[in-house]
Amino acid sequence: MGSDADMEDYGFEYSDEEPEEQDVDIENQYYNSKGLVESDPEAALAGFAEVVGMEPEKAEWGFKALKQTVKLYYRLGKYKEMMDAYREMLTYIKSAVTRNYSEKCINNIMDFVSGSASQNFGLLQEFYQTTLRALEEAKNERLWFKTNLKLCKIWFDMGEYGRMSKILKELHKSCQKEDGTDDQKKGSQLLEVYAIEIQMYTETKNNKKLKQLYQKGLAIKSAIPHPRIMGIIRECGGKMHMAERQWADAATDFFEAFKNYDEAGNHRRIQCLKYLVLANMLMESEVNPFDGQEAKPYKNDPEILAMTNLIAAYQRNEIIEFEKILKSNRRTIMDDPFIRNYIEDLLKNVRTQVLLKLIKPYTRIRIPFISKELNVPEKDVEQLLVSLILDNRIDGHIDQVNRLLERGDRSKGMKKYTAIDKWNTQLRPHGFSSPDPKLQSWRRTPILKCTSKQLEIVYNPDERLNNLADEVDRDAPLSRLTLFSPCKINVFLRITDKRDDGFHDLASLFHVISLGDTIKFSLSPLKTKDRLSTNVPGVPLDEKNLIIKALNLYRKKTGSDNFFWIHLDKRVPTGAGLGGGSSNAATALWAANQFNGCAATEKELQEWSSEIGSDIPFFFSQGAAYCTGRGEVVQDVPPLVPLEIPMVLIKPKEACSTAEVYKRLRLDQNSKVDPLALLEKISRNGLSQDVCINDLEPPAFEVLPSLKRLKQRVIAASRGQYDAVLMSGSGSTIVGIGSPDPPQFVYDDDEYQDVFLSEASFITREENQWYKESPLESTCGQTPGFTGSMEMQK
Repeated sequence: MGSDADMEDYGFEYSDEEPEEQDVDIENQYYNSKGLVESDPEAALAGFAEVVGMEPEKAEWGFKALKQTVKLYYRLGKYKEMMDAYREMLTYIKSAVTRNYSEKCINNIMDFVSGSASQNFGLLQEFYQTTLRALEEAKNERLWFKTNLKLCKIWFDMGEYGRMSKILKELHKSCQKEDGTDDQKKGSQLLEVYAIEIQMYTETKNNKKLKQLYQKGLAIKSAIPHPRIMGIIRECGGKMHMAERQWADAATDFFEAFKNYDEAGNHRRIQCLKYLVLANMLMESEVNPFDGQEAKPYKNDPEILAMTNLIAAYQRNEIIEFEKILKSNRRTIMDDPFIRNYIEDLLKNVRTQVLLKLIKPYTRIRIPFISKELNVPEKDVEQLLVSLILDNRIDGHIDQVNRLLERGDRSKGMKKYTAIDKWNTQLRPHGFSSPDPKLQSWRRTPILKCTSKQLEIVYNPDERLNNLADEVDRDAPLSRLTLFSPCKINVFLRITDKRDDGFHDLASLFHVISLGDTIKFSLSPLKTKDRLSTNVPGVPLDEKNLIIKALNLYRKKTGSDNFFWIHLDKRVPTGAGLGGGSSNAATALWAANQFNGCAATEKELQEWSSEIGSDIPFFFSQGAAYCTGRGEVVQDVPPLVPLEIPMVLIKPKEACSTAEVYKRLRLDQNSKVDPLALLEKISRNGLSQDVCINDLEPPAFEVLPSLKRLKQRVIAASRGQYDAVLMSGSGSTIVGIGSPDPPQFVYDDDEYQDVFLSEASFITREENQWYKESPLESTCGQTPGFTGSMEMQK
């Protein structure tokens, strides 16, 4: 018989072997189930569920089984079951498995799901948010950071820049010290945040923020980032420099981006190599980028071959071959929106080189001959010659009568050009052009286009009325207030129904823009009536004017006995669909309330204003609003597009009668798109042609057929210059959003010699403040900015 010690040993051995055998059974079950994944997925799922059930406590094999279950459910398309299994798996990460192992597995699953479900945004959103909730409890900062970056990428791909910004703030905060400065020890993480944020600012065209982040990213020296991250930063930097027309800096950045992407094995290397070639040609470099060791292996890549042929034709100045390559390789060259934006610059460079070489042996050469050699119309040749003369690259002048370029004596031609330029410079600060028809004909020539960009046709001022305004300022014994009165555009305008009272129900996204009038208010000592003056003949100065109506309304509602002398400096054209009169009325109500000690709230002013006009309540929003009813139901929305986006306004001399437009409106032919869907799409993706719907366009085009032709020509001539081209309100202004420059035909065609032109941008106002004139307006020959404050006369 054995001793007690033997029995103890026996008992010890027995109790130790039982869980070991159990572990072997669980392990066998796990591997048997894994072996069924390809042949019998349902049996595999059942087997993995048994593994989880076999463990008395949460442990490694259950975690592994749940990991396989998540992947298998995803492959089978059972996303609900997948998320249930994933949530259960995440309960193991606190204590059942090691931190490093859980992190590695979750990373693998995230990469697996992200790679396979790249377009299933809803699933990815739920997946990442579920992960984040679990990681907050587990306090795994490293994985929390990586998961948030992936969620940021989802919002970026969906165009949800607002949601993306919120996450970026949290990520920035995690990379900062307690004093709020960047923690340079977290340089690699900072660069990852900068990379995704830089992409956002590139898409939204916020160049100011983009430049700041780009410089911050390059300044970080304490990190050894993944080359893909530096590739992103350099590529976006290259695009930024291209927008600023800094071709050499762009070429440097695209080359660095190419090298980084190449090192990372990322497919973006090919795209950056194309951009490098583009920048190289724009900077007129004679160096072939494919001569370098880094780019040479890709010289014969099918995606690159078109660009290598293009640069070869460019360096040989073979313009016909150059244009032929562009046409025959549309998919690889012209279908890229970024490259397409610079094709005109590229063609100009090639034509310039050919032209300079062509005219070198001659002192006099005919423009038709140059036109034939360059294969472009004569007017394009003349425009190119003018720009080269003004840039001092050609010494000579153009004889327009005999269609000649005469080289060597430029004084004759330049005297005329200099005089016109001087005339243009003197007129622009006053916002009007000379009434002399002979001089006005020069406004549309390429000369002024090259020297001063554009000459705006606004209004001929009446000096007597301006003197009257000065008299108002001198004589007012109390106080005065000068306010900016901006106009608006309708980003989209849906007409949804006709009401019993004869009005129509609408749904529209209104946005205030930087074009506007300036109104001076001075208290009148007479206390009997308001006196209105303006710089524009034909504007009513009595109770028919909305400014006077607004002041009468304010006195009626509040009992105020204030009367005013008002001078309206009008810059917004009438009959334009821009709400200039409505804005004047809102501005007058605001001014009257300021003089009366703000006796009424903004809400009251907004409600009262609907009694005299449907659009007036909108101007008491913060600058962007979704308006319904007749337009008087105003719902403030945050700006859905970057305020920096420029635009150009083109209004023909003819105006559209709003009554006539509505009379021709046929509700059954209106768009059927839900206006809320348009709002959501703009919020998600920004402005595009398909969201800028205006149900009043068809009837307006019936009233004014030339307006339809103008819009079509702007779209056709823009070549991607504008994000969207639209008619505002009931017309007759056509708005090109995305660029401040009008298309060239506006300058060239006699049909458009009397159009109103102005550049603008979106603006908003601060709470309890009125709208302020944009710095852009005050630097573009418009009326100087206003103070917006009360000035007490001593």
